[in-house]
Amino acid sequence: MASILLPVIILAVLPDFSNVFFSRVLRGISDTLVAQGYSLIVADTRNNPAREAQYAQFVLAGRVDGVLLLNGRSLLSGRKAPMIPTVSLCERIPGTPFPHVETENRKSARAMTAYLAALGHRRIGYVRGPIKNVLERERFAGYRDALRAAGLIYDAALVTSGDFTLESGEAAAETYLSAAKLPDAIFACNDEMAMGLIRGLCAAASSFRTMFRLQASTTLNSPKPTIRPSRPCAKPAARLASERPTCS
Repeated sequence: MASILLPVIILAVLPDFSNVFFSRVLRGISDTLVAQGYSLIVADTRNNPAREAQYAQFVLAGRVDGVLLLNGRSLLSGRKAPMIPTVSLCERIPGTPFPHVETENRKSARAMTAYLAALGHRRIGYVRGPIKNVLERERFAGYRDALRAAGLIYDAALVTSGDFTLESGEAAAETYLSAAKLPDAIFACNDEMAMGLIRGLCAAASSFRTMFRLQASTTLNSPKPTIRPSRPCAKPAARLASERPTCS
């Protein structure tokens, strides 16, 4: 009787599939796994505990051979877990034994803010992500670091809240436009909010739109408009998920 070779399946757990950042990460993961003959399943949890519980049962049933956590928390917290290779990607998960692949968010945000300060900007705005998100905390800390290093005073009025979505970037634009004085420059801590911010500012008024598009065009084509660590960190994480036995 001929034996059947079952495919090796890796589960990638995402908090928001619609986020452009994760599509780039997934491409890097997929390229790496396909090259090794592995298959990829994507879990879009939408930060919903009920969805996470469903995928946890999927893992507990032994239906995957490895797990990549991009959602910032373990699927199986407090439960007896099988020995499945698990890697935390993009966010370190405190209190877990997982190997992790992360970017230097604080250092990158510091470099971005320092770049704006070096251009002569003194009132540098910042559009925050979710306050409880570890990426946001690191990036905000980097923003504050760079302000101090440049001798600039932190002004809470220049900081607006967001949630990593295009819509929150547009809302931030409305907040800035309603202020008595606009910032000299604005650092949005992810691409989606930056795009929403640009769209919101450009839609405000024709005179402002013309001015802003000129500035945006210059900035977006400069050597340091954004820092994109997504695909480089995806490949080592995919390799680790297929090799190291830790619980998810």
